[in-house]
Amino acid sequence: MKIDQSFVRDLARSKDARAIIQAVLGIGQSLGIGVTAEGVEDELQQGFLRSYGCHEYQGYLFSRPLPADAAAAFLEAHTERAAA
Repeated sequence: MKIDQSFVRDLARSKDARAIIQAVLGIGQSLGIGVTAEGVEDELQQGFLRSYGCHEYQGYLFSRPLPADAAAAFLEAHTERAAA
């Protein structure tokens, strides 16, 4: 499942966005389904999401969109670092 970027964008200033994110994470956890937050653009957003139990992210904080070959190299490099 994915948390839409519109909720992530409003995370710091919207109690409703935080409640929806927490609910989606709870549903994912209950069903044993991974949840990815999209549109993560800064460390504050990532910190909020992490504190709510989200550990999968997409967004400009990590990388701009890449062509397929560059994306493969990016993933390989970051997977090796995570395994080390």
